Amino acid sequence: MSRLRVTPNLYSSRIDEHVAPNLDSLLHFTRDSWSGPVNTTSEQEHRILMEKITAMKEENRLFHAYSNSWALDTPILENPQASGLRETYLSDSLKESQLAQSLRMTIDSQDVRLNELILENQGLKDQVESLLATKEFTDIQLREDQSIHMSLSTRVAEEMEESRYLRSCLEQKDASLSELQHSLESIQQELQTTKTKHKQEHAEWSSQLRRLEEEKMMLEEEVRTWKGHAEAAGVMRRQYERSFYAVLKEMQAGQEKFTGLMDSLARLEERVATAEKGLRKLSESAIVRVYRRRLEALTALK
Repeated sequence: MSRLRVTPNLYSSRIDEHVAPNLDSLLHFTRDSWSGPVNTTSEQEHRILMEKITAMKEENRLFHAYSNSWALDTPILENPQASGLRETYLSDSLKESQLAQSLRMTIDSQDVRLNELILENQGLKDQVESLLATKEFTDIQLREDQSIHMSLSTRVAEEMEESRYLRSCLEQKDASLSELQHSLESIQQELQTTKTKHKQEHAEWSSQLRRLEEEKMMLEEEVRTWKGHAEAAGVMRRQYERSFYAVLKEMQAGQEKFTGLMDSLARLEERVATAEKGLRKLSESAIVRVYRRRLEALTALK
């Protein structure tokens, strides 16, 4: 039995809003092709449609590959806070990428199953055409084939609905990735502003540090000067101590001399007191009285 060749992976693993209308027209074209024989015009339209879908798939893949590579390769400033934000962003991006990959695998499996159903439907259509050509089919077989055809149509519609749902999930994930990318850009701008501010503060602190170092050098010079003064004062103090000890010795010697003089004075006072006593005794004696009368007489004669 002859079968038409259908290109595998009919739908893109990354379906966007530009591909959806063409997929609907493809489904409409496939359903119309079941109701009658395939002609040359339909094959040409099918080929043109497949080329458009392939081109849009490639464009969509390149666009998302560029977006993902740009988002993951964008450098982030080396900063403790920026590193934590980057790890969080990479973790979220990895989860989103894993979920998107799972959705893509599901879509691919649905694409394969859809292609199989299309091949089965095409085989049944070829069988119906062969039976119509040879007049060897019955009404019961025709009704069974039509029932199978309707069942396959229903299944194709369900697969298409599931594909649309998965596509909407992918669009939501893409929107989440866009929001994360926007947040990352905002964080990078904030980090750049913080880095500029830190550079300015570092320059100010460096200037203050240089001024403090200059003041420190001036203080060290002043300390060295005061150390010199202290050393000179120490020398003068030692000289003063030596002079003080010499004066103290001289004072001790003078004190000893003064003590000797006081002793001599005491002895002289004793001798004077003794002489006074002798004089008083002499004045009281008779001789003294005689000489006193004579002196008085002489005085009277004059």
